[in-house]
Amino acid sequence: MLRNFLSVVAIALAGTAAQASQVTVKSVAGSWDIVSKVGSPRITGAGKDEIRWGESFPGYKGRSGFAFDAVNLGERFDVNKKFDVGVFTHMNRVIYQGEHVKVARLNLKFKASFDGMVRTFNTSYNFSLWETPNLADPCANGRANGIRPNYSRKSGFGGSLNANGCADRVQLLKNDALSDSFTHNGKIYSFSLFGFDSGREFWTVEDRENSTYLNAVFHVENGPTTHEPPVIPLPAGVWLLLGALGSLGAFRQFVRRH
Repeated sequence: MLRNFLSVVAIALAGTAAQASQVTVKSVAGSWDIVSKVGSPRITGAGKDEIRWGESFPGYKGRSGFAFDAVNLGERFDVNKKFDVGVFTHMNRVIYQGEHVKVARLNLKFKASFDGMVRTFNTSYNFSLWETPNLADPCANGRANGIRPNYSRKSGFGGSLNANGCADRVQLLKNDALSDSFTHNGKIYSFSLFGFDSGREFWTVEDRENSTYLNAVFHVENGPTTHEPPVIPLPAGVWLLLGALGSLGAFRQFVRRH
């Protein structure tokens, strides 16, 4: 009987834990600001979800920039498992080499539901940009350049990545998160970006908009222990079972005495 009782309690507690094992993302707002730069690039869009910089090289159109677009709003995700939080885009345009951004910060404001409770918190991550020389050969990624110094094409060289000149590299920097965390029902919740679909770095084609998913994870871990064990509320069915066990024990004692 005791073994069966413990099994019922274990199932009940497992159900309680499962209720807190998912997160629903209600809203995500992203904005960019500049951490460091090279030269004096003209910067527009600071504080918004798309930021631009630099001036177009003669014969080309457009300015370089970063953009963030949230995805999967309203979806439920398992904690401690990777999911797609948004689309990152590098508008990689041919601009003057000595005027560009080196590091930009993405500030994210989340509203999410944890175990039925809605919380808002903030996190920030830095992205570095390596503006490689367009005419190097081989390119910084170790592959051949797809164009000649006079900007004519080399048929079959460089593949798609270096087809328009040497690709640039964007990296999600390590250990740079400025993130909120909170405790709920004895557990600590936090958020972090995991990287791009390609990992911590993303090589981008010149003179093109390059997009990839940003992977993220909601972390949950047990909070600090206290001197007294936490009180765990049990479902009503368990209390009925406890009452039944207590009655059964009293009945056995009555039988033994009589």
